[in-house]
Amino acid sequence: MTILYLFITGLPLTMMILKIKNKEFEDPMLFVIFIIWIIACTGLWFYMDWFSLESVRGIFDPDFIWKN
Repeated sequence: MTILYLFITGLPLTMMILKIKNKEFEDPMLFVIFIIWIIACTGLWFYMDWFSLESVRGIFDPDFIWKN
């Protein structure tokens, strides 16, 4: 779920950074929508408890790390 979160929030964040870099400020409401989208997705992920790096096998399991 962490990779999905990074994609869902990273895409608008990348678009926002590229618009700022290219100095395309003709639609300021788009920046507001992007910021609200990122905050809403982050709130949903925390509320639903989808930020769980422990669900990824092998990252935080010392037994798994030493077996390899």
